[in-house]
Amino acid sequence: MISSRAAVLLAFAIFVLVPLDAYAAPESCRDSALIPSDLNIAVRYKASDPTQSELDPDKVREQAAVRRRIERPVGRIVAMADRYRHARNVATKRRLQECLALSFESLASARSLEGVKSKAAAYYRNWMITALAISYLKAELPSASQLQSESIRSWFERHAIGIQAFERDRVQSKHIDNHVYWSGAALAAVGRVLGRADLKSEANDILALGASQVREDGTLASESNRGTRARHYHLFAAAPLATIILLQEVPTSAVTRRQLHRLASSIIQSTDDERDSSIAKRAGAPQQAETTPFLYPLLHVFAFGDSSISERVETLAKGVNMRSFFLGGELSFLLSRLDPNNPLQ
Repeated sequence: MISSRAAVLLAFAIFVLVPLDAYAAPESCRDSALIPSDLNIAVRYKASDPTQSELDPDKVREQAAVRRRIERPVGRIVAMADRYRHARNVATKRRLQECLALSFESLASARSLEGVKSKAAAYYRNWMITALAISYLKAELPSASQLQSESIRSWFERHAIGIQAFERDRVQSKHIDNHVYWSGAALAAVGRVLGRADLKSEANDILALGASQVREDGTLASESNRGTRARHYHLFAAAPLATIILLQEVPTSAVTRRQLHRLASSIIQSTDDERDSSIAKRAGAPQQAETTPFLYPLLHVFAFGDSSISERVETLAKGVNMRSFFLGGELSFLLSRLDPNNPLQ
């Protein structure tokens, strides 16, 4: 029987890391997209944990099969999109592109991921749609044109409506946290897939909202109550905000740049001083070693010409396998959009 600690570690690996090399090519393109409509996702944190950051091993085990049914096929699509980017043979690229197009058709036909019946399911849907939309962009599949399948377009549009409803309700109820920012990343990616300026504009509004939550000391109130994992949740909140910038097509405002620069500085400070940093003081606890170092490179986005941040991020990212399942696999696709000559990006 799997131990409690092993169950939690396994959950973390699937929750964020998901080693993409573990996904072999499916026997058929349709097999890659057998994703259910109903998510049946439940919260896995310990009910007794006020920081909502400690996983309950029993809940992890209960959810393992449910999440595996979704994450394995999503992981295959993500991996195929990365293989497409690296393929040099024209015929190979065409086969991968055709397979990915068929996979998305299957998602649309099955109304995959549309059965959202809880907040936990909504969080999870937003992560999966972000990963899938970025994979769609990676594979250079038809966007905003007559060549785009109507069923795929409708599927993405239905998800956009659901994500908007979740985000607006959360903002209205004053729950402005990393889940709102991940909604923004999903809308930015889907907006590019669909060629919809309104979705991209809403994502930019979420970016500005997220930046406005950064306090003078560079911390986020919503992520400072996560105990020993407060820095992790600051980084996890920064990642979708950076993604919105990388996917958008307009410069960020001076106010937003200043606030996000402050956020990056506080996260970096916390890696250097896990006990007396601003984040540790706000959390009232020394910070654990970071479990998602592959997200550090995204802080490059918040340097805005500050070489001290860029240099520190390079050190933190050294030797790190820069892949994030929620952000569509290899981060090089997103980071390649970062223009080193444009400090206003």
